Amino acid sequence: MQRRAAAVYFVLFVLIGAGALGFVQVGMTQPTVQFPDAPEYASDDTITVDGRTHTVANVTTVTTGGEGGHGGGGGEEVIRGNLTWVNDSARMTATLESGSTTTYEGTEYNVSLDNETGEITLTALQNVSAILAADPAVEDEPFDQNGTQYVRYVEDGTLQPLSEYLPEPERLTFAVGDDYRYPADSGNVTATVTAVTADTATLSWTTSVTNRIPLQEGANVTLNGQQHFVHFPSEESVQLLPNDEYYGNYQSQLTEIDYFEERRNGVWGVVILAFLAGLFLLATAFMPVK
Repeated sequence: MQRRAAAVYFVLFVLIGAGALGFVQVGMTQPTVQFPDAPEYASDDTITVDGRTHTVANVTTVTTGGEGGHGGGGGEEVIRGNLTWVNDSARMTATLESGSTTTYEGTEYNVSLDNETGEITLTALQNVSAILAADPAVEDEPFDQNGTQYVRYVEDGTLQPLSEYLPEPERLTFAVGDDYRYPADSGNVTATVTAVTADTATLSWTTSVTNRIPLQEGANVTLNGQQHFVHFPSEESVQLLPNDEYYGNYQSQLTEIDYFEERRNGVWGVVILAFLAGLFLLATAFMPVK
């Protein structure tokens, strides 16, 4: 009789667990964040905000975290992307330091600065060995005597101070407001001398710079001064939604998703407890009686 009752209760618990499991599988639909009235953008699509054009790039699924990273096992798959826009009037600056060397249109120069006149003077570096080697009347290397360098003439061994022998080096002078050809990373640019002090001279120019904004779910982005947030409706598209119009709804939908997860976990708890309780009851009923 005891075992028969245990079997009945076991079946009851199994039915309860099976019903809960069926409800999880069929009756509970996973909610998702949806904004069907907002535009979606795929890679290479553009969005213009107050006259500034942004381009969507590299919308793709990546694996974050986990052992090994970079796609290693155990990571979480998330959708990421980028937004780019070109600033055609970005202001760039560079400095020249007094006493340093610089390259100007392929030639090396020493830099000297005069803050009183506001001038930059570039003095060309001279290849002393090459100059001496090209003149058969003198020895190929300078002669040092008491800290002063001299040129020794081959014919009679007479000496002449090296500074007097060498030709006058090329000098270039630039004042504040003058154009200056500067070797930037992108190639030579026409800069303007904007300031000269005793220690440094400042050059400035404008150029095109591509700005890159990373996109990730829920992150805030500023598009030409306007606040938006990011939502990925699919693995290949992104929505850029104005905060003041959509963010409250976004938070409400996230709260609904969290509540769904709590309810689903609770139902799974019922499934597990029902099967465990049935097995425990059945095992207890069939234990041998001493």
